[in-house]
Amino acid sequence: PGWKQEGQECTAALCEGEDACGVDEVCVRPGVCFCKPGFFGADCSSRCPEQYWGPDCKRSCPCHRNGRCDPVSGRCTCDPNHWGELCQFPCQCGPHGRCDPLTGACRCEPGWWAPTCKKQCQCNPTSSHCDPLTGHCHCQPGWWGRRCSFKCSCNISPCAQETGKCECKAGFWGPACQRRCDCLHGSCSPVSGHCSCSPGWQGRSCREPCPAGKYGAQCVHSCGSCKRSQPCSPVDGFCLACQPGWNGTLCKEPCAPGFHGEGCLQPCPRCQRGEACDPETGSCLHCDPGWMGPSCNSSCPAGTFGDGCQLLCPECVAGSCDPVSGACICQAGYWGASCNDTCLEGYFGVNCSSPCQCSRGTCHPVRGDCLKDHGALAAAILVPLLLLLLCIACCCCGASPADARDRYFFIFCNLRCKTPSPMSFNVRLLCAERRCQMMMLWPG
Repeated sequence: PGWKQEGQECTAALCEGEDACGVDEVCVRPGVCFCKPGFFGADCSSRCPEQYWGPDCKRSCPCHRNGRCDPVSGRCTCDPNHWGELCQFPCQCGPHGRCDPLTGACRCEPGWWAPTCKKQCQCNPTSSHCDPLTGHCHCQPGWWGRRCSFKCSCNISPCAQETGKCECKAGFWGPACQRRCDCLHGSCSPVSGHCSCSPGWQGRSCREPCPAGKYGAQCVHSCGSCKRSQPCSPVDGFCLACQPGWNGTLCKEPCAPGFHGEGCLQPCPRCQRGEACDPETGSCLHCDPGWMGPSCNSSCPAGTFGDGCQLLCPECVAGSCDPVSGACICQAGYWGASCNDTCLEGYFGVNCSSPCQCSRGTCHPVRGDCLKDHGALAAAILVPLLLLLLCIACCCCGASPADARDRYFFIFCNLRCKTPSPMSFNVRLLCAERRCQMMMLWPG
């Protein structure tokens, strides 16, 4: 109780009811009143004496005797001839100047100048004013001369203060600015009346616009490469868009090396020795050997090779010509300068550079598949076939099956059953009831 809230805290004292403060009092804590700064007395109705200030006038005034103390703040107010925080410095401004109470600088009365305002101006008071620091006369419009005592003769335009020469306003020219300019879109010379046209205009009176393709002052500049040959701005040469191969607001900057097309955003193809392509079309001037076409992305036609594909290939019997070097690239299974030699036994593949992986026999010259020996293969097929024929064609001869010694076989019954075969094995035929049986006995 006895306090009120200010913001987030209760810091304002309350003096209410019987403890309420008077009109010239302030509450300093609950129930306690002091006089406002600048007042004192039982009812706080008396102002502080001249040399005192603050609450109840208890603080002594620090001002020099040439100044007065503010009863509330204690700040010093100096008399006209003194300056400083305590009014302790005398002014040096003489009778025609007033002193700044904070800095001591002199403010001269009209007609006087110098740091101390002790020099009288020599200017015509009706047509000029005097500079308080330099004494220089500043003429009013329409007057000239050192003391601004001469009237200008320049129609409605001012004149130079030192010489009286007319300084024509815009739209006028001549010695006395008596002639009007005739420049519709520009300004004229105040001496000769010659027109200086604004950008985008030309002609004696600046009435003619720039022709298509030109811009700027007097239309002397040429437009850049605007898209679809559109005219540029006659004022500043600006293009809405550029022709392929050009860049910049004026479309006068070619694409950087290595780029082409609209906006210079497309990278160039691989031209010969890294040369830049045409910035507009992207075409290469020269291609690397073995390549041709605008973008150097087409291989030489069959039968040609080299720079510009102008050289004829040699004869490649089982292969094709390398478009860069002209050397023959042989098909698998062939080798040699003209690809007319088949692979040597034991090798296969491109240029016959791969050895065969067969334990017996040779391999296919293209695929490398192993090939069996032809003699062994023929024997493996024919021998069983021959024996089969022998078995089918045999006949058993003889009257008695009990006696095997007189038995014969083969078509003409001219071979004994125990006769060795001309082959490397024995054949024994056992005859019974005129049916032949064959048994092959290998040597050993």
